[in-house]
Formats: sequence, C-alpha cells, structure tokens
Amino acid sequence: MALEKFVNPKESNTPTISIRRNGSISFNIIARKQFQINKSRFVTLHFDKENLEIGIRPTNDKNEAGIFHINQKRGKTPIIYCKSFLDRVEIRYTDEPIILAVHWDPKIGMIIARLSVSANTQTRSPD
Repeated sequence: MALEKFVNPKESNTPTISIRRNGSISFNIIARKQFQINKSRFVTLHFDKENLEIGIRPTNDKNEAGIFHINQKRGKTPIIYCKSFLDRVEIRYTDEPIILAVHWDPKIGMIIARLSVSANTQTRSPD
C-alpha cells in the first residue's frame, strides 16, 4: 500500500476562492498573486448555469454596469461582498466555507471556478 501525503488546501500551491457564510467571495494568497487581484478595484461576476461555473473578471472601470467592489485592506485577503449575486444564481453559502480551485481563462479574460453539483443546489435560507 502506498501512503499519500496530505497537504492542507490552505498550504497548497493551488489558487482558490472561498464562498463564505456571509455571502462573500475571498481569494487565497496564491490566487491573489497569480491573478494580480490587488491591481483591480472591481470585478464583474458571471455564471454559466449549464457548466456550473463562476466567472470573475477584474476591472478598474468604475462605470461598468454590474461591478462589485474588491474590499482589501493592506496585506489582507481581498473580499467581494456579493450575496445578491450568489442568491440570484442560487449558490448556497453555509457556515463552512466552500473552497473552489480557480484558473485563468485567457480567451475570455476571467478567473473561472467550477462548482460541484452539491454547491449549487439552493441558496442559504435567510437568517
């Protein structure tokens, strides 16, 4: 039997986002560096219901329709407060964060995260 080493996702080299219980999306340090999130002030959020994918497109255009502000204090995790988006596309958020691997799609200029079927079954009930 071959033993496999466990590497905590928080310690991996994989860029990820977390969907948090307050209806926000945050980026791990790898995603922040790889996608240079700190160079953008806003994002637009997109959803592909058929493929269960979230698209995050960084922008600095404050006049673009549908933007969400990237909240980031110096040295802290960038956070997008987007409960309205998550509710609209029926992505549930729970007490435990949903951690999703992400990648850059150069064809469309977006960060892409693929949801599992269980992460997209229904929204969190209002508190």
